[in-house]
Amino acid sequence: MALVLDGKELKIGECSKLLVELKVIDGQQFVDVRKWVLFPGAVEFMPSKKGVCLKLSQWSQVIEKIKELLTQT
Repeated sequence: MALVLDGKELKIGECSKLLVELKVIDGQQFVDVRKWVLFPGAVEFMPSKKGVCLKLSQWSQVIEKIKELLTQT
């Protein structure tokens, strides 16, 4: 079971949003970036399988690679 410490969201459509959460799972910190969707007839957003959950320590490497990609364009 994950304990969510903090979360930020970015609306990407009428029925979808991107949620970035800081979680603790088995004593380790993770950042989960996941698309959440509002299915037809539903009243609450639900997490989709589209996303990534990495250890907090791995994100600095991912961010550096993203920066490299952005500077190439």
